[in-house]
Amino acid sequence: MAITATAIQNNGSYKSWSIVCSDTDTTGSFAHGFGSVPDFVSLNGVFFQGATNPNWSYSVTATTLTLFKASAASSGGTTSGTTVVLKVVAMLPSTIMQG
Repeated sequence: MAITATAIQNNGSYKSWSIVCSDTDTTGSFAHGFGSVPDFVSLNGVFFQGATNPNWSYSVTATTLTLFKASAASSGGTTSGTTVVLKVVAMLPSTIMQG
């Protein structure tokens, strides 16, 4: 399995994804679709009882958002590969006022 992103909201200036992964996954990339580097990216961990919440980090280019996490027991959620463990939001607020 790999770190996998599923789009939740997708418009020109605001996009969000839910993330699933297995315990042993450490990196995953996906196209964000903005066409330029987002002005803002937020990683929001989903906390659940008995799970390890690793430190997540990211890198971003004009086309791709790459997520990184530690390989840790229970870091893939209560059902590894199925439980949403992270929510990602990216924005281009500079485009909101461009009518």
